[in-house]
Amino acid sequence: MDQLLRLFDTEGFPARWHCGTGWTPALGWTHIISDALIWASYTAIPILLAIVVIRRRNVPFPRIAWLFIAFIFFCGTSHLIEAIIFWEPVYRLAGLVKFATAAISIATVFALIPVIPSALSLRSPQQLEMEVSRRTQSLRESEARQRAMRGELDHRVKNNITAIISLAEQTIASTDDLDQFQEAFIGRLSALAHTHDALSAAQWTGADVHNIINLTLKPYQSNRQQPLTIEGPAVTLDARAASSLCMAVHELATNSVKYGALSIPTGTVDVRWDLGDEILEIRWTDRNGPPVAPPEREGFGSQLLRGMIEFDLEGEVVLDFAPDGLKCTMRIPQACIPPADPETDPEHSPPFPGGA
Repeated sequence: MDQLLRLFDTEGFPARWHCGTGWTPALGWTHIISDALIWASYTAIPILLAIVVIRRRNVPFPRIAWLFIAFIFFCGTSHLIEAIIFWEPVYRLAGLVKFATAAISIATVFALIPVIPSALSLRSPQQLEMEVSRRTQSLRESEARQRAMRGELDHRVKNNITAIISLAEQTIASTDDLDQFQEAFIGRLSALAHTHDALSAAQWTGADVHNIINLTLKPYQSNRQQPLTIEGPAVTLDARAASSLCMAVHELATNSVKYGALSIPTGTVDVRWDLGDEILEIRWTDRNGPPVAPPEREGFGSQLLRGMIEFDLEGEVVLDFAPDGLKCTMRIPQACIPPADPETDPEHSPPFPGGA
């Protein structure tokens, strides 16, 4: 208690008015008023800052903020005591307050040093506005993509239902009993499913010709003395063309299993293609199969094959029932091949699981 009272002991110290002979009323009151105004400001500022820190829980670097509040408050208190000393020479109290101010100043410096990198990384209001704008635009684009995807999904579901109904009706018209219908219909549905696998793997942007043919012929590649040949450059077809090609290849394979090279273990099939300036030409050749004779009338499989390529894709189909095996040439127009993306178009598309 005595030490505390000693801080206010003015014995041995004259008031500032009596220090020296140069003090005039104008000079003295200039110091007093200035110190009083500084003290008032340095008291209001930390109070306002404290309100902000207390009410906003997410203020960056709150420990630094409290140190600044204390530093400003003690600076203001020093100025108040400087004004009081003109009448009451409490130099001991002034020294203690200045020491506390110095200690808080040093603590603030050491607290600031480690947070400077983090403070420098804080984004400016303009940068935050740009980020908000960018994210808002990204959200709008995402919502637009979702709407487009919902519309595309609805469109594809309707198309698939229509295709299945059409396949069922046409298969019923071309078969004589339930067993034949079941075999033909399930085979065509499987071909449609293979197309979906290829398109899904490419996120419905298109499908690679090699993958389409390989997936469709995969069930026929086991237990054969000679492997099937599937060769050609990397070519991507759009979704509609991929579906039509898959169904066309399935019909050719079904015909080969019934009457052609795939009906015997020694038979094989060559499927090759080339890409010209305006046309994709795919050639199917039965090899080492039984002798072939031209049919008396065009069956449903041939009609479906032509419909898929000529009607759906505005292409061309040429069937040659040569004695040594069926030869089929399918020509698909350039319009069915989407433009290549230079960032994502590889030299060769990656094979699907189980690919040749």
